[in-house]
Amino acid sequence: MTNNYTIMADNTLEAGYAADLVDRCMQRSTGKNAISYQIIGEQKKLPYDTGFITDDDLRELSQCFIIVKEGV
Repeated sequence: MTNNYTIMADNTLEAGYAADLVDRCMQRSTGKNAISYQIIGEQKKLPYDTGFITDDDLRELSQCFIIVKEGV
C-alpha cells in the first residue's frame, strides 16, 4: 500500500532541493511513500517526478520540510 505525501516548499528553488534529496534517498533504497512537490499557496503540484522513499527517509525529511499526508 502506497502512502502519498506532498512536500510543501516556499519556492521552486526549495522544491528542487527537496527533490534532489528525495532522489538521493531513492539511490539508497526505495519505499512505499510516494512524494510529490507543491509551492505553498499554489493550487497545482509541480511537474516533478514522484519519488518513493522509506519511512526512515520520510522522518528525516520531515525535520527540514513541511510534509503533508494526502487524503487526511
